[in-house]
Order: sequence, then C-alpha cells, then structure tokens
Amino acid sequence: MRETLIIRLQQDALAQHADVLVLDQSGNVAASHALMPWLEITPLASGRRVQVLVPGSDVVLTQVSIPSQSRQRILRAIPYALEEQFASDVSDLHFALGSRLADGAYPVAVVSRACMDIWLKQLQECDIHPDTLIPEMLALEYTPDSWSLWLDEQWMILRNGAYQGVVFEASGLDLQLQLSLQDSEQAPAQINLWSDNAVGLPDESLLADCEIQHHQLEPDQLLKRLNPPADVTLINLLQGSFSRSEQLGKLLRPWRSVAALLVVALLLSIGQEIALYKILKAEKIELAQQMRQEYKRAFPQAKRIVNPKVQMEQGLKKIRRGSPQAGNIGFLELMAQMGSVLQKQQGVQLNGSSFRDGRLDLDLVVDNLQILDDFKQALEVTKMLQVEIQSATSDAGQKVQGRIRIRGRQS
Repeated sequence: MRETLIIRLQQDALAQHADVLVLDQSGNVAASHALMPWLEITPLASGRRVQVLVPGSDVVLTQVSIPSQSRQRILRAIPYALEEQFASDVSDLHFALGSRLADGAYPVAVVSRACMDIWLKQLQECDIHPDTLIPEMLALEYTPDSWSLWLDEQWMILRNGAYQGVVFEASGLDLQLQLSLQDSEQAPAQINLWSDNAVGLPDESLLADCEIQHHQLEPDQLLKRLNPPADVTLINLLQGSFSRSEQLGKLLRPWRSVAALLVVALLLSIGQEIALYKILKAEKIELAQQMRQEYKRAFPQAKRIVNPKVQMEQGLKKIRRGSPQAGNIGFLELMAQMGSVLQKQQGVQLNGSSFRDGRLDLDLVVDNLQILDDFKQALEVTKMLQVEIQSATSDAGQKVQGRIRIRGRQS
C-alpha cells in the first residue's frame, strides 16, 4: 500500500498555499502542514496516492431515487431528476454518483463545472494528478447517530450523515444547525464539536437533546481531523468527463492531429521503402538475367550456370593466367613480354597472333633466318618465356615467313 498525500484546497481559488497531511502505509499521520506553499507540495505528491479535499461551500450533497439498475442510465437521468433543486442550468453542473444506499437511493454530489475546471487547473499547474477529489465535509469523522462539527473563525463544516454535510460561514452557525435539525428525521444522540477558544459555540437551546463532545484543538490538529476514513465509501468527484481517463484524454487531444500526421508520414515512408525495394528487386533480377546472357556469350561451352558473376570472374582469371600446365603467365603478360622485345628488334614484322591453352603463336615476316633466330633468343633472355620456332619458309621476295610459339616457362 502506498503512502497517501491529502491536500485541502482553500476557499480562495487563487491561494498560493494549501493544507497538507501525509499518511504512512499504515494510515497513520506522518506529517501535517498548514498553509504550505504549492512549490513545496509538488515534490510530496511523487509516488504517493493523492486525495484532494475541495471546499464544501461549492458542493451540494443530496440523494436521488431512480428506478434503474444501470449506472450509466442513472447518471444520464440525475440532472433531470434534480434540476428543480438548482437555479443554474444543469448543463453547467457536474453530478458525481456515490454507492447505492440500503433504501435504493443514490447519494449525489453536485458542483459547478467551472469550479471543477479551476481546481483541476490549479493542480495540473503544480504537476499534481489527484486520484480522488472529495468534498471536505465527507472527510470528517462519522459514526451512526452522531454528527461531526468543525468550527473556525470563518467557516463551519458539518457532517450529519454518511453522505450528508454542509459548509457555511461561521456567522450563520445557529441558523444552519436549526435547518439541519429540521431536515433530519431524527436528532443526533451526540455531536462531536471541534473548535478553538477564539470561536463561539452554538446556541445550547438548539442542542438541548444532544450530548456535545467538545474537543478543543489547535489549528494544526484540526487539519488532522480531515482524514477521510478508509471504511466509508466516499463520493469521488472525478467521474464522467472529469474522470482521470477523460483528463488524460484532454491532455492528449491537442496532440492527436500531430500523432495522426506522424502515422501518415510513417505509413508513406514505409510505402516508399516497399516500392523502392520492389524496384530494386526487379532490377536485380533483370541484371542477373543480363549477366547470365553475357556469360553464355563469353563462354558458350559452359553447361551449368549457378552464379554467373563468380563464374565470369573465374573464367577471366583463367584467361589471364592461362592453363595450369603453361606456367603462371597469361595472355596479357605474354603479349607484354613479346611486345617489348618486338619494338627493339629490327627487320621483324608481325602478321598475326593467336592464343590458346596458354600458348601464344606469332606469325612473322623477317628479312632472313638469322633475324628470326635472333628474335627467338631475345625473347628467351627474360628467362620467363619458353620460345619455339614452329616453321620458317622463304617466299619469292627472299623474305622469310615464320611462326613462333611462346609460353610461360614452367618452374
């Protein structure tokens, strides 16, 4: 069970302070502060259950009998059942329903919506979110056949039933007691009266048939009397449009449009990502098909194509390096070696070349056989090439047409 913070609001809605009571987990008074500034109250609310006692002078307690078992129907019917008792338009009033009584009637607390707005705004500005809002007269002690009366210099708080009570200015004490006694079916056997020495007592003739238990207390101790008993069902004003869920909805309502826009933006972003993914996937499939076609064109002898990219790279490496039996020199390297020697050799003309299985065959025209042999020896000087003269024939112009085969020298 959490600790409880009880806050009693002042009659002046603009007051910068309130009375505070802190109860421990067992319900015992841990601390009390009279007229505590709001800035100091806010930290006390953290982690505690918050009960707020609102000025009883702004709340009317009454009862209503409505033949229905549905609480929602009863709540809808209450304003029309009680509208003759109030001068204000019922649409400007807030009706809070208590638990059903033994006789089938329901206790009702009535307060103006303007008061509720002021109280809740004051609490919200202090970052305090109450669990309950209770009329202060219902926080006084109550026992059957007895009334509780609290007097101070300005106000009287009377609880004359489980769900009955009034708050009036102290100057009208005798009149209000007389009216309450007239409205009561039976006078109380006892009245528990709390007051200090500065407050006048009620007319004894009015209470001749009642036993008065007078408790003389200091103001700080009077605050401790306003401790809502746990064994009595109280009327919580936070109902209907003022319930905690509705209050949370009011706080979130201005952000609904922003949240909706964020959701729309998120959905659009997701849609764009999905569309882009589909486009890229289609392009990937098309590129894969093109790569397969290019691989078949470059390697028509290939029978099985699993990964054209990897197979293409392997095929190109094989072309560059030649076959394993031909050493580690490929076509491009053979051409580079041969070309550097051919540029320096006089009297040698290259007519054609072919490359297969790691061998480079050159068709040459030279002035004589000696030049052909010199060219062969110049190629072999690098120690990296193995050179073989395949053929040499003289033509009518005394030129020699020869063929030389070059391959990488095996280590």
